[in-house]
Amino acid sequence: MLVLDDLSAAAERVQLRYSPAIECCLALWVARAPEHEPLAVNARQLEARLPAAVARDAAKLDRSRPAWPLELLTAFYRLDVEDIEQAVDLVHDHGLETVPSDRRATMLLTVDRFWRAAFATVWKRERETLALQCEGLANRLRQCPKPALTALSPRVLPDRTADRVSIHQDGEPGGVVSCGELDALDVIPSLWLRRRIVVGSARRRIGLCVACSQHDPLGGSPERLSELLTVLAEPRRLQILLLCMTQSRTTRELAQLVGLSEAPTSRHLQELKRHGLTVAHREGRYVHYRGVPEELALVSSRLRALLSESLGSAEWPERASDGRGPPRAHTSRTPVKSSPVVKPGPVVKSR
Repeated sequence: MLVLDDLSAAAERVQLRYSPAIECCLALWVARAPEHEPLAVNARQLEARLPAAVARDAAKLDRSRPAWPLELLTAFYRLDVEDIEQAVDLVHDHGLETVPSDRRATMLLTVDRFWRAAFATVWKRERETLALQCEGLANRLRQCPKPALTALSPRVLPDRTADRVSIHQDGEPGGVVSCGELDALDVIPSLWLRRRIVVGSARRRIGLCVACSQHDPLGGSPERLSELLTVLAEPRRLQILLLCMTQSRTTRELAQLVGLSEAPTSRHLQELKRHGLTVAHREGRYVHYRGVPEELALVSSRLRALLSESLGSAEWPERASDGRGPPRAHTSRTPVKSSPVVKPGPVVKSR
């Protein structure tokens, strides 16, 4: 977890950046992320255009260094170069010194061929989309960095008692970083990320790669929302989901924490996974489950939206005709026929 402290000091240092080199690495990372990303299939379809020999070497690299796209992303960010071909040349000469030379060469060859074979064309369209979807974001980040960052992702958690936010991220760094000591806080929007934040670091700079838009899996459907609320209504299942939000956990670990046997715990996990509230990945003999805060946040936002729509469409009672006093009570719109008025006749005096 990364904590950005003294966040108001970043108001003049925060900036929005669009980086083809970093976005290319993110697409490669999404294709092989251990916890399934919504656009993983799209990323793999692009990667399928790699030459066969490069694809085989990349598969070997995945087994030995499964997070290699994030290593390459950090190297590109530290060099502060946007052009991917120039970045590849610079990393080859000056970056990733701790990586064996043969693996470094495979990493650079893979990203270079991926760019040439598929991603360069994608980036031309993507750059325009990013600019449209992030219109006004730079001003909001400068004016109110804390609420603007918090609004980007439910993985950014504001501290209500201090000028800081906590970020649950992939990549480096971790710990506490004072924004007053930074030269730049870069927000790098991505169309490929949906369920995570990736952080890059350089000397006196931090780069936050975040989703620039949230996909709504509910599709505006009250029925779908009702299904998810039903899933969350079971107390033990909700407890399991909240435990998975803090860190990835196994079925055995969760069973001990909630006081159930493994069989019902596993059924709860499968139900949460089926509705997209958790994702699973295998590490050795065990399957680890992690909660998806983006999905839970969308349930909350969609519920608020439906409430606003309902209240907005309600017919408000009319106020008194003089505009003062309490609203008049609703009355029936059906006109009521009044009884005919009988006028008194002339008075006849008796003799």
